[in-house]
Amino acid sequence: MIWEKFKRITSKKMIVLSLFLFSFSLSAESDFWFQQGYQFHQSSDVDNESLIFNDTFIGISISHYFVFGQNIIYSTRTNTKESTDYNKGDYSILEMGPRLMLFFNEERNLSLSINYNPYCKGIRKKVGSANQDVDGSSININLGLQLSFTEKIYLGASLNYHKIMLTTGKVSGTETSISDNYSYLFPAIEFSLRI
Repeated sequence: MIWEKFKRITSKKMIVLSLFLFSFSLSAESDFWFQQGYQFHQSSDVDNESLIFNDTFIGISISHYFVFGQNIIYSTRTNTKESTDYNKGDYSILEMGPRLMLFFNEERNLSLSINYNPYCKGIRKKVGSANQDVDGSSININLGLQLSFTEKIYLGASLNYHKIMLTTGKVSGTETSISDNYSYLFPAIEFSLRI
C-alpha cells in the first residue's frame, strides 16, 4: 500500500524537490543525513488503540547548525474495539514534506526539528461501511537527543508532537469536506547515519 501511494507522486515533484535540496552550495563540513525514527504505543483506555509511527528523513547540512531535507512519515492506528465512527476507527496515512533541523550545540546531538507535510493521504475504516480515502496535511515537531555510537552512526530518542489535519474524505467516489484532527505527543527511538 505504501508503494502504491508513493508511485502516485509524479516524478516531476521528486525532481524539483531533489534540485532544491541539493542546490545549496556544499561546504567542507556538509553532511548527507539519513535518519530513522520509530514509535509504538498501546493505550490502556476504553478504545484499546495501538499506534505505530515510522519516520524517515533524508537531508543535507546547509551549515553546521542546520539540516534541511525530505521527510516521510507512515503512521497506522488500530483499535481492537471496532468503531462505527471514522474518527475512532483504524487508519493508515502516508505523509511527506520538508523538514528543517536546528542544532543547539557544537557536537550536533541536541536538536529541534519542524516538519510540514502538505502531502497527507490514506484510508480510514469503520464497521459496516466502505473505507474512506482521506486527504489533508500534517505537522511534526521533534526535540531530539542523539549520541555518537561511531563516527558516522548516532543513536538516541526524541519527544514528538504530531498533528494530522484531514480536510477531504471520499467514500465510493463521493467526496465530502471534513474537519478531523488527530494529535499525539509521544517519545520515539531514533537512529541516524551522517555521511
